[in-house]
Amino acid sequence: MENKQNILIVCFSFPSFPGIGGRRWAKFAKHLAKNNFNVHVLAAENTSNKTSAWINDVRDKKIKITTFPLGLSKVFSFYPANFFEKLIYKILTIGAKLFIKGNKQDKIWFVKDTLLREADKLISINKINTLIVTIPPYKLAYYLLPLKKKYPGLKFCVDYRDPWTDNRSYHGFANISSSDLAAESEFEKQVLLAADVVLDVNQQSLELLKKKIFTEASFVHLPNGFDNDDYEFTASSTPPSDIVRFVYTGSFYPNLIYLLKPLVNTLKKLEASHPDLYKRLSFDLYGNMDHKAIEELKNSNCSAIKFHGDVPQKEVHEKISQADFCLLFSAQDHHHALNTKFYEYLYFRKPILYFGNKGHASDYITTNGIGFLFEPKELEDSFYYFLINNDLKEFTSNPDVDIHSFEVGHITKTLIKAING
Repeated sequence: MENKQNILIVCFSFPSFPGIGGRRWAKFAKHLAKNNFNVHVLAAENTSNKTSAWINDVRDKKIKITTFPLGLSKVFSFYPANFFEKLIYKILTIGAKLFIKGNKQDKIWFVKDTLLREADKLISINKINTLIVTIPPYKLAYYLLPLKKKYPGLKFCVDYRDPWTDNRSYHGFANISSSDLAAESEFEKQVLLAADVVLDVNQQSLELLKKKIFTEASFVHLPNGFDNDDYEFTASSTPPSDIVRFVYTGSFYPNLIYLLKPLVNTLKKLEASHPDLYKRLSFDLYGNMDHKAIEELKNSNCSAIKFHGDVPQKEVHEKISQADFCLLFSAQDHHHALNTKFYEYLYFRKPILYFGNKGHASDYITTNGIGFLFEPKELEDSFYYFLINNDLKEFTSNPDVDIHSFEVGHITKTLIKAING
């Protein structure tokens, strides 16, 4: 039977908006459309000269995208490119401290009225019966709560891509005051009370949400995954070489810098003690990198590590397919998260080197024989001895690990069940 259900996805960074934030729901939108859902999307206008790597995923007649103007939120959405933008950023940052309740990096505050008006219009015109709001930005969900009251029959689903008030490192929470955190906790509480379905990318953070407050909402683990459609290419063959290739793809955020110095120190130590081995190692980083991390990397004079910036997605996949090892770096409070990079590495069945605190992610990697854990406090010693005591060309990932359940098309079945339940 054809499914006639009409869905509205509110995703700030949906393609063509650049960045990893739009990838998750671009993939789910594509597979929902394949399952005969009519998918409407409300997203931020892309005012940059970049476009999403997943723009082709959303080119489907069943996916209809409406954008709202960024307005002043543009200043908090893209890194200031010139003196004028930096000045505006500084002025608005001061203003945010005076007027915004809770997290001061709440860029949605500047467009909340426009956002609510546009969402209301789409729900009314298209007879939307399921609203999915993906966060962060976190108060995106809070500012849309009036729609739940206006349309009592509307199924309200909130999707956590990252923890909200359990977060201590991303999106303005690193140095948040106790009073502002208390305000954010109240916003989150109101969202959870109103939600019919709570989706979370990680099982561990989902369990924490269940304990926050009594609610009749359904709590559903909806992980990220890999999309088979992304890999319909033939990777260029790599001639046999003594070079050992370590590849990292994706964003290198400010809260990952704490791992950069011990990694560099390890390699500098190796350069002094085993120069021939050092010359055989190539650490290649692709994607976005925090400007402070770039500066630290330049100052380190570590020739083994090279930052290549953004490259096309096809080239990223080729680099992964040619790698000997793939790198995962974890923020100190995100040691349970299996992020998008993990699933791409898993698809190519590459050994994964996990740098971060021990947790669900590292347990999965080590228990299944698909990689190794290097904890921050011991990194300089443990990674050094790993490099000098092993034949690095001999490592492989466990080929018996069943990866089918991590395919986005398969995961979408869980989403459809949550929508129809």
